Amino acid sequence: TEFPDFIVEDVEPGILDATLTAINGTINGLADADPHNPGIQLTGTAAQISAAVAAATFTATASGDSGISLGVTDVGHLTAIDIYYMLASNAGIAPNIEDLVTPLPPPGGGTAVSGDGNGDGAADSQQLSVTSAPLFETATAQSDPGNAPQTFITIVADSNAGDVDASDGNSTFLAHLAQLDAPKGLPTALDMPLGLISFSANISEPGLTETFSLFIDSSINLNGYWTQGEDRVWNNIATMIEMVGDKTRIDFAITDGGQFDADQMVNGVIVNPGAIGFMPLSIVGIAPDANGAGFWF
Repeated sequence: TEFPDFIVEDVEPGILDATLTAINGTINGLADADPHNPGIQLTGTAAQISAAVAAATFTATASGDSGISLGVTDVGHLTAIDIYYMLASNAGIAPNIEDLVTPLPPPGGGTAVSGDGNGDGAADSQQLSVTSAPLFETATAQSDPGNAPQTFITIVADSNAGDVDASDGNSTFLAHLAQLDAPKGLPTALDMPLGLISFSANISEPGLTETFSLFIDSSINLNGYWTQGEDRVWNNIATMIEMVGDKTRIDFAITDGGQFDADQMVNGVIVNPGAIGFMPLSIVGIAPDANGAGFWF
C-alpha cells in the first residue's frame, strides 16, 4: 500500500530528524540516512521529509496486525511519535477466513496444519504467495449466488508443484482474488462450475513468466484452467492436473505482458480472470490438440 497522509509540520523553519519503523512489514522507496540505527532515518526540513514519505510504500510480511511508526525530533526540543495501524490480509481475504480452508496433509503423510490449503506445512494466512478463499459453487456467484454451497480454493503464486518455489529468488505475492460470473457467450460445451476466478499477482521483475497452482476439492468436475487470450478464444493453459489427497491441483503459467495477462502491460503485475472448467472431447471423439500454451478446441 502507499502511505496514508503522513505529513510533518513545524512552526519554525529548521532541520528535523525522522525515524520510520515498519511493524510486521517493510518500508520501500526511502534512502536510510543512518543504517546503523533501527528503522529508516530521514533528515531535512518538514517539507522535505513529507515529500520523501509521500513517495514510500509499505508491504506487509504476513496477514494480521501491521503498522508504520513515525517519530520526528526537533533537535534540542521535542520528539513526536505516532503509529498508523493496519490489518493486512492476503489478496483481500481476512486471516480468520483463510484459516477455515480444509487443510491438506504434507506429502508422505503426517499431521495437517490448520489453515494449510496446499499442504506445505504453513498456514496460508501467513504466506503472501498463498491464498485460500471460499467460493460459491455456481456460475453466477456475483449476480445471484442464491443458496449455492461454498467450496474453498487455494492459489499459490511462484509455485513448484503446489509449493512456493524458494529456489529461484523471486518474490511474488497475491494482491487480489475475487469470484465473478461466468461470461456470456461461452462455447456451449464449456462448463464453468465456479464462474470466473479473477486474481492479480505482483512479481519481482517485469516481464517474467510466473507459475501458479490452484487447489480445489476433487468433487468439482474439471479438465483444465480456462482463460481468454488476445484473440478472445478460450484456452486451456493447464500444464499439469493431478490428485493430491482429496483435492485436485492445477498448474499453469502466465507471462507478465503476455497474451494471458489481462492488463497487457509489462509492469510487474499479472492480472488474470480464468476458470476451473470442463470441456468434453470433440464430437468426433478426438482429444484436444496441444499448442505452446495449453490446449485449444
